[in-house]
Amino acid sequence: MVRRVTPSQLQSMMREAQRKQKAAIDNYNREVRRHNDKVRQSINEINRDIDRYNRESRQNHQKQKAAIDSHNRAVRAHNAKVEANRRRVRQELTRLSNNVASPTYQTVRTASVRLNESYDAVQRHYGEFGNDREEFLAGELVARENANSLSLANALSGADDVADEGEQTETEIRDELLSISEDLDHRWKGALFALSPRNPDAARHFCTSAREIITIILDTKAPDAAVEQTVPNCAKTPQGKPTRRAKIEYLLSKSGLESEAMTNFVDQDMTNVVELFSVFNSATHGEAGKYSLSTLRALRVRVEGGIFFLTKIAA
Repeated sequence: MVRRVTPSQLQSMMREAQRKQKAAIDNYNREVRRHNDKVRQSINEINRDIDRYNRESRQNHQKQKAAIDSHNRAVRAHNAKVEANRRRVRQELTRLSNNVASPTYQTVRTASVRLNESYDAVQRHYGEFGNDREEFLAGELVARENANSLSLANALSGADDVADEGEQTETEIRDELLSISEDLDHRWKGALFALSPRNPDAARHFCTSAREIITIILDTKAPDAAVEQTVPNCAKTPQGKPTRRAKIEYLLSKSGLESEAMTNFVDQDMTNVVELFSVFNSATHGEAGKYSLSTLRALRVRVEGGIFFLTKIAA
């Protein structure tokens, strides 16, 4: 049966229907806006993540590029030093073959030739270096030690004398000596102050201090007890203490650089430096008592390089 409504009821029903329709539309629009807000938030978050990723990628790329550039610069600098030292070796060998050593310094010349043979053996042994430390010690520094040794042998022949420029007290090994003890730094400063061409006893004073420094470095970095504990059957002196070669083997083994070629070179290098002290001490009492600046400088470079080499092996 059809329900009868009055006009006022009909209008009320229509308004109610419109109200419900408007509420439904409003609810729908709210849901649409809420959905769109969530979509925008998600898009914004995705864009922020993308921006962050791109920013971090650019930063990482820049860091990697900077690291690669720094490494390449270091490699080029190292290769330049190695090549410069090898060139020095060739030049000094040529000079040595053209110079005649006085009887006083024949032992220095012989020791330099012997060290050069050990240098060749190290180059043959390594061929290619396994890491940066090997390349630095067995490549760059070994070549420099050899060149310095040959240079001193040539300086003692009287070649390339230069004018007196006074004391030379700047040094490259201060940090290395201070890392071991402040006393070593003081001893080395004293040695440099004594090394003046105006000091008739310069070589003896310098050599005495330098000998003590080398002995202290070996005793500090390779104590007798540690060497004997690591290698119970190591070679010993007549006094029953590990020899210098045994201490060198101990240091090289700790650095992962132990080989017969490297041990021979370092042992001969240190022997070469220490023997210089006896040669210069004896010569100070003869006609060579006052050395030229070029000779004193070559002596200083030779000894300073040897100490630097030893501290790097012992590091």
